[in-house]
Amino acid sequence: MYLVGRIADPDAQRATISQMVILNVGLRVVAFALAGLLVSPTLWVAVAILLPVAWAGVWAGHRAHTAEYLHPMAGHVFAALRDGILKPDVRRRYPLAAAADAHRDLEARRTSGQIVLLV
Repeated sequence: MYLVGRIADPDAQRATISQMVILNVGLRVVAFALAGLLVSPTLWVAVAILLPVAWAGVWAGHRAHTAEYLHPMAGHVFAALRDGILKPDVRRRYPLAAAADAHRDLEARRTSGQIVLLV
């Protein structure tokens, strides 16, 4: 994204991107309204149903970037991997020296599933 690396403070960067998304959606709603595309009652029912879901996503996304949330979650994920609850679909393994080959295979879509670099 264009803003990544241009705004040093992560919170300011997230806020700026959020505001850009809100502005983009708002302008689309205005354009659709002017075009007469927002007159269907079914559309407004769908909006009323989906708006709380969108706000829940914003709420979860706001909390997901904090270390207090991520560290315990990472612990749960690694425990599930260790206990065999989560089983990644590893199709290819590359030595670290062949990382460029792994990247080329990904770009060429010669792989499916997960690939692993061995160190």
